[in-house]
Amino acid sequence: MNKLPTIAKIRQEIETTEVARSVNFLKSKSGELGKFEDVEDLVFQVDLDNPPTQLRGVDFNFRRVRTALAKALWSRGLFIGLSVLDDLLFAAFRDSTISDPITHALAVIKTNAVHKPGFVLYPIHSLGVNGVGFLEFFTKSTVQLVIPSAGLLLRPQTNSMDGSLQFLEAAREAFSISPTISRDSVEHYHRSRSTKWLIHNPLLAVRVRMFSGTYYENQQFLVIKLKIATSILFMMAALQRGFSPGRPDVWGSTRRVNNFQTLDIHHYMVFERPVRGGRLNTKCIPMNVRPGELSDLSALPIDLAPKLWSRRTLLVNELARHLAQIETGYMELHVLGNGKGARAKAFAKIFSGLTYFRRSFKSRGDASEQVVNLAIAFEVLLTPKYARGVGERVERRIRLALKGIKGSRHLQAATRDLYRARSEVVHEGSTSVVYDLSSGQEAFVYVFLGVARKLGKIPANTGDPIGAILGD
Repeated sequence: MNKLPTIAKIRQEIETTEVARSVNFLKSKSGELGKFEDVEDLVFQVDLDNPPTQLRGVDFNFRRVRTALAKALWSRGLFIGLSVLDDLLFAAFRDSTISDPITHALAVIKTNAVHKPGFVLYPIHSLGVNGVGFLEFFTKSTVQLVIPSAGLLLRPQTNSMDGSLQFLEAAREAFSISPTISRDSVEHYHRSRSTKWLIHNPLLAVRVRMFSGTYYENQQFLVIKLKIATSILFMMAALQRGFSPGRPDVWGSTRRVNNFQTLDIHHYMVFERPVRGGRLNTKCIPMNVRPGELSDLSALPIDLAPKLWSRRTLLVNELARHLAQIETGYMELHVLGNGKGARAKAFAKIFSGLTYFRRSFKSRGDASEQVVNLAIAFEVLLTPKYARGVGERVERRIRLALKGIKGSRHLQAATRDLYRARSEVVHEGSTSVVYDLSSGQEAFVYVFLGVARKLGKIPANTGDPIGAILGD
């Protein structure tokens, strides 16, 4: 969604009694604020912890207004950085001719179209796209996975700057972005930064509406979007039932053919809407803040079969729709909210369960770690807290969530075997159970669907929201 609601509607949402009081207070201080060029000038010249009499209350009331504006925008998936909102609001409050600073700030955002989408380009490693390696090696064909409903494009390694730039243009067109890619900026970052991945690694483009004034102020939102984007890819890998690693098209996988990928991944790129000009603003962001989490998101050790998914678009779209709901709910109730209540607890459990589900694909040479992570994913998703009989509760709720799913008996058996293997790993350090991890991962996806389809039925007062919607 590119369109903002009307400015009047957002303003009405923002201006509670408290915020309106703060707005009026700050407007009364326009003469004092006008002595400073911008927020930085104010902070540089004034000790806001011990301000002069005429500026007392400015910091508190300004933060209240800014927070209300930020929440109204962020809850709609429009991630405008706090530094940008600071500048917009301060410029409005210091100008006594502006009667409605909030309306003015929103009008500037809308006029400059910074509410429209850009995208983040993220480096991936360990991914294979089956049947594509030889095709691209011997022909001029290119293959990329496009999921419009999830707002993402995935491309195996291009092994050329021209190929990577073509992918960026394809992403721009798929996301209906009018400003063009700056080839000079991309090539500059490739020469001046550690970005060999831009040519040698698979690339993930994710649509996002953001505008930032500093490198890291929107990173927490990007991380959530990337977690959701990679979740749908892992789910697709889990649902490739009957897909054997020994099939001929696997030997043509991009994991095996023309693969020179690097693990030297220390940056990602963001393409934001320009305020002026016809080219997207290109930023190459170092992974200096929460580097472990960012590095973990780069690992996508799966093989995807494009032919299979070209025939299963309804399922992909349903997964994308439910994951978008999880993203929105988690953002609203946890990142922007207080995390309290039954709905908040449900969304937190699903979001955390997805984390362990993704980890179940990632092995550092020890399959037992994957088994444990998958078992944790089920427990986090399906149980309210640790208590005696958790194994029986999980098994019962898996059965309820899989009700009506074709092949549910096979999937239930897979989860029972998972818990046998998990118990041996946890208590003995290893397992004698020969466990088919892919069946357990497939079962998790269908359990997720069974839960997600009923999220609209969460009772207001319950300490066990997942149990309540499953009828347990």
